[in-house]
Amino acid sequence: MRRAPIIAFTLSTVVSVLGAVLFFKVIASSDQGDSVRFVDTRAEIDAMLREGAAARAPGSSRSEGGLRRRPLLESEAMAFFPELKPPSRFVFDEVAYMTLRPGHAVSRKWAEHPDGEYRRVVNAQGFSRETPISEEPPALRVLVVGDSHLQGVVSTAENLCALMEAELALARPGETVEVLNAGQGGTSFYNYLAVTERYLELAPDVVICIAYTGNDFGGAVSLRKLFEEIVLEKRSAVAAKRSKALRESKLPGLGQCLHQAVALMDCPEVEKVGVDAGCEVMAELAQTCETSGAEFICVRLPSAFAAQWDRYQSHVEKGKAVMNLGEAPFEIEPRISAEWMDRLSERGIEVVDLAPSFAAIDRDLYWHRDLHLSVEGHRAAAGILAAHVESRLE
Repeated sequence: MRRAPIIAFTLSTVVSVLGAVLFFKVIASSDQGDSVRFVDTRAEIDAMLREGAAARAPGSSRSEGGLRRRPLLESEAMAFFPELKPPSRFVFDEVAYMTLRPGHAVSRKWAEHPDGEYRRVVNAQGFSRETPISEEPPALRVLVVGDSHLQGVVSTAENLCALMEAELALARPGETVEVLNAGQGGTSFYNYLAVTERYLELAPDVVICIAYTGNDFGGAVSLRKLFEEIVLEKRSAVAAKRSKALRESKLPGLGQCLHQAVALMDCPEVEKVGVDAGCEVMAELAQTCETSGAEFICVRLPSAFAAQWDRYQSHVEKGKAVMNLGEAPFEIEPRISAEWMDRLSERGIEVVDLAPSFAAIDRDLYWHRDLHLSVEGHRAAAGILAAHVESRLE
């Protein structure tokens, strides 16, 4: 029997003035030029708060001591997620914060790609998918949420979701299978929960959340501070200098893997905010899936440096030169990822860690140009995750 559609909850708000100074720097994918770019919206968020555009309650939870959130105004969403600003391949959504623009398509030259280019399309329902969603519920529907790695710097047919769908269909002859790709560039933990809630009305049998630990903890800090009314010390001049050096290096892949380290290095208070967000949001997402009757699979996608260090040594050396900090920045992601997985395990949430499997593969799984998952990376992830879906459903 199919589950009834789940209507996303709404949170009541009380007018208040937020005085916290927010820091937000996102690494977002782009359809123009490089696939990764820095966007700094701190000044805009500060001005928005001062002018009262965000004069609302910080957030509330569905249960005592639970995760605190609230819907975002469109003006707030544009500040937190600058990829929404026109012209944009995203559209504002009251539940999900933003979704992919239906019908959007882009073709890009990409020298590392076997074809020299890739083509990415969005279907009429707003998923990275070449075909529409079935009008009749399929025998198996899998919803996958994540960031730009999931959205993909590969053709849509080469994406891990398309490959998973093909593998699962082969394992289930005679059954209809859909694997829906809801990945969005420039997003993090809170987005993954919000996007899942947006699409629960499709009654997925399985929800897979792919957390990119190369920058998701740092990316969650700003919303965590907003919802929880957390006030931290202003960013140090040293951290600002490191961030500027990284931004001006014109090495987009480095930013994707090291921006988080810049934000968290020597800042235990900020690190705690990011890791707490990662733990509490995943716990809420697991509970949301359990309530709706969907299996939940939490996945750790490591950065290229954390998964295949030896294969990206030229990038490592450039990172050391830019940061002038030796290997210290590269140690942050493995450490906080381990803490995150341990804390989730204590809550009974298993994390599928792709790092060990990726490390054992004798092929480059990330593009050298920007350190997003390559065609080989999507293929490897698809095989691992399809097997986990099958074992979970046995």
